Amino acid sequence: MAAPAFSEPLYLTDVTTAGEPVKITGAIRSFFRRIGAVLYNKYGSTEAQEVTSLELAGDPEQWPDLPSAGVPIAGMEVGILTSKRVSSDPGFEGRIVVKGCQVAMGYMQPDADDLVPLPSASTGVSDEYLTDDIRRHPP
Repeated sequence: MAAPAFSEPLYLTDVTTAGEPVKITGAIRSFFRRIGAVLYNKYGSTEAQEVTSLELAGDPEQWPDLPSAGVPIAGMEVGILTSKRVSSDPGFEGRIVVKGCQVAMGYMQPDADDLVPLPSASTGVSDEYLTDDIRRHPP
C-alpha cells in the first residue's frame, strides 16, 4: 500500500474569486464561517489580469452582499472615464480605465486617443487601457 502524499491534513485558508462580480449569499457565508478562510475578490480584464483586490476576512455575516472590486494593487491605478476626463474621485460612474504594470505590453486599442492621462505619483512609464466595464466609485 502506498503512503499518503501528505502526512498532515490540508486546510483551505485562502479563496480567490475573479471574473464576475461576487455575490455573498447565505451559502457562501455558511461555508466561510465553517472553514474560517479569507476570501479575496479580484478585478481585472483580459488585457490587465489583476488590477484591484479586496480582502474579506473575519465574520462572514459582516461582509457586504455585493463587495466592491477593492483597491488598486501595487503598480496599478484605476480611474473612471467621465465625459470630460479620467477621474479617481468618488462619486463618478463610467468606463474603467486601468494604468500600470499589469496592462499587456504593446496592447493596441482603437479609441486610445480619447484617453486623458490618469493622475500619477509614479515616475515610471506605464500603459493605459480603457475597459468595457462600467463602475461607480463609491462616495
